[in-house]
Amino acid sequence: MLENDYIVKQIKEMTRALINMLFHVDTDSPTEDLLDTQSAKEQYRELCRLADQGELNEAGNELYDLLEAEEKEALKIALLYYSYINDKDSAFLEAHDYDRDEIKSDLKDLVERCGIIGISDVFLR
Repeated sequence: MLENDYIVKQIKEMTRALINMLFHVDTDSPTEDLLDTQSAKEQYRELCRLADQGELNEAGNELYDLLEAEEKEALKIALLYYSYINDKDSAFLEAHDYDRDEIKSDLKDLVERCGIIGISDVFLR
């Protein structure tokens, strides 16, 4: 349990630091209010809806497609989404064939896609 809490905190701190570094927003609880457009908010809500229904892999696929456009808003959506699913309890994640290691891995991939290689190592050892 203690290790799981540590991983949750690692992910939370990394998403918070990335939001601060990339978008100059300092927040402990990132919300959809960080998104600039109604369309981005709707896309984020759809990802969260899928996650809430246990469709985490489907949400991940949609997020990946969204990131292909390489738009700034897609990056915000991704960081908010990973923060959102990180707040889910481990039992929920495990029940839907997902875990915190996957969140960490997905965040590392996201950071590398953005060209910020190495930053993930600071947070996600």
